[in-house]
Amino acid sequence: RLRSQGVLAHIDHEPLPSSATLLEDEIAKLSSLIEPWEGIDFENILEGINQRLAGDEERNKLLVEYIRSSSEHSILFFANSVSHAKEMAARLHLAGIPAAAVSGETPTVARRHFLDGFQNGNIRVLCNHSVLTTGFDAPKTDMVLIARQVFSPVRYMQMVGRGMRGEKNGGKPRCRLVTVVDNLKQFQDKHPYHFCAKYFSSDVA
Repeated sequence: RLRSQGVLAHIDHEPLPSSATLLEDEIAKLSSLIEPWEGIDFENILEGINQRLAGDEERNKLLVEYIRSSSEHSILFFANSVSHAKEMAARLHLAGIPAAAVSGETPTVARRHFLDGFQNGNIRVLCNHSVLTTGFDAPKTDMVLIARQVFSPVRYMQMVGRGMRGEKNGGKPRCRLVTVVDNLKQFQDKHPYHFCAKYFSSDVA
């Protein structure tokens, strides 16, 4: 109802397949956990996976090329780690794409500067880790690109929500949602992209 009223944007969702895969020791660690996956042990495993994916050269080339070939003007990019956000911003900048990185380590003044630049269109891609999942307002965002590996539908939808403000709420009529889908092997169906896709599949104009 809110989408039809223009309060929320329509979501055009799509996966971005990646050849990156889980390692055998990561599979073993995940298999040893009791479901539901939560707690410090799970978070440590997930952090290790994200740190490794952040350094995957082929995956990073895929991300840069995907952004380079896209037509969206205001892209919110969720990176795998703080260093990944910084590296992606640098790679995009070298490719001629105005980009910046923000994280919990970014000084408040610098963060405000980058956020303002993103909102006024001077920065096309805002690469971030963790800090912009909630409470961040960038109504003109027309693409949300999620590279960060998550297994929680709640965390996933928090990221998606950054691009859901509709026209009657000061935003855009549509937002493109792109999720990097790595090869999670036997845990593939645990990625929240698959759980949430059913809610977007009927999201027609």
